[in-house]
Amino acid sequence: MKRFLKNICILALMVIPLLYALDYAVTKGLRRSRQEEFAVWNDIYNSKINADVLIMGSSKARMMVSPFALHGALNLSCYNIGMDSWQFSMQYARFRVYLQRNRKPSYIIQVIDIPFFSDRADLYDAVQFIPYMHDSIISNITDRYAGRFTTAEKYIPFFKYNQHLSVIREGLTRYFYPFQLYKGNPLGYHPYDLNWDSTFDHFKHDNPNGIRIGITKRVLDEYDTYLKYCKANNIKVIMVYTPVYYEEPAYINNAAEIKDLFTTLSRKYDMPIIDNSNDTLSLHKKYFFNSQHMNQTGTNIYSRTLADEVKKLVTSPRPAPNDETDAAQ
Repeated sequence: MKRFLKNICILALMVIPLLYALDYAVTKGLRRSRQEEFAVWNDIYNSKINADVLIMGSSKARMMVSPFALHGALNLSCYNIGMDSWQFSMQYARFRVYLQRNRKPSYIIQVIDIPFFSDRADLYDAVQFIPYMHDSIISNITDRYAGRFTTAEKYIPFFKYNQHLSVIREGLTRYFYPFQLYKGNPLGYHPYDLNWDSTFDHFKHDNPNGIRIGITKRVLDEYDTYLKYCKANNIKVIMVYTPVYYEEPAYINNAAEIKDLFTTLSRKYDMPIIDNSNDTLSLHKKYFFNSQHMNQTGTNIYSRTLADEVKKLVTSPRPAPNDETDAAQ
């Protein structure tokens, strides 16, 4: 038995340093990666953004609001930190991480929508958080959701990459060969060149009487705190409803209630709302790939229109430069 225990100790002394070395190399490599899951996070953590105009929201922001169009109209630096399939709580967490490592923006284009005040149950696309899972903001927010990181994933070296072979490969490749070509659109923007699909038809079939969208008080309070912080720190938030296919609103039974919440907060903090949900583009399927998201053809047209509308709001005296670096509370 003593010999067995001795062998186990020797093996552990050999394996554990190797696991720590692999964990370090993969994590370091992923923090250099330009793959879609990691590129925006890495720009945030590496303090590479520092934008005058920050675009925030869910996939509607990421796919439909072009920082290039905004830059062309405003002549200000712009960056899109929209997050696919995440409502405001996770967007707010990303914003707080951003403020810790980048200067405050002067303007935020905050894409809002009907599911905005709800919250998902699961930790969607958890792999994007792995390189930064020990950041207190990331740790606290990811712990809210089913599928959150386990104790073993947090504290056993390299265990967090269990069942993520492609991620390990990317991390090691980027650790030893940092040079790479960006595999997506820069500045966080990623439109999709897709045709109309059948998801909305299935939705109508399954929900002929429509649905109610949940409102989570915690998320509503977080948004109030966010707007309060922006107001106090001279950041102008411009709330934007992007176009949706014209048939879709009729199937959301409490849309008016949710829009009233946005209107109330807009008035409370004197933050304007641009409502493009019923834009003329909304009448044509050729500009959408589902009821919620425009395709690249639609986005190219819409982003120029939005940029012109934002320009009208930004022509008022520009907020003073932000030199402080304290994060949102």
